[in-house]
Amino acid sequence: MQQVASDPENTPREEPIYAALWKPRLWYGCNPVLLVIVGFFALMSFPVGLLAHNLWWSALGVAVLSVSIYPLRALARREPEILEVLPRYRTYAKHYAAIGSVGSPLLAPRRHQR
Repeated sequence: MQQVASDPENTPREEPIYAALWKPRLWYGCNPVLLVIVGFFALMSFPVGLLAHNLWWSALGVAVLSVSIYPLRALARREPEILEVLPRYRTYAKHYAAIGSVGSPLLAPRRHQR
């Protein structure tokens, strides 16, 4: 018995892939951890400026926070998961040779290559 191609069981279904499954979580277009670090500096400079009776520290904190958002956004556009990728990248060797040296011992054949 031949099945008809218009049978709903045999046609492919389109399932949506929700953006929450693949899009990174960003705050103001920035990596949240980096934004919190910069925001913590800005937040801590404000009371330092008030206690030292120097409003330049307070202004510096506000300026750093407002100016640093743009490089953080550019970094998030380039690599949203930079804090997960960067430590792994730093452990890579500077150069991987295409072949081993002549005197290097041969590796035992792998089981799946027999």
